[in-house]
Amino acid sequence: FNINKDASVTANEFKELLIRRGLPVVPVNQITSLFEKIRYGSKSILPEDEKNAINCLLEIKLYCQNRNL
Repeated sequence: FNINKDASVTANEFKELLIRRGLPVVPVNQITSLFEKIRYGSKSILPEDEKNAINCLLEIKLYCQNRNL
């Protein structure tokens, strides 16, 4: 499963690309929201945010493994 992200692509555009390519909507939306919150917001990452990000990535990883992507 190869997806190349051009530097000019926004987080939201990349999220939409991932969803169009078949990745699960909920964890992709959540990880993108967490990224934008930390990257563009004035807040620090909270332990809960870190836990949510890890869970999203694990869910995406498991989805890909189960589909041999």
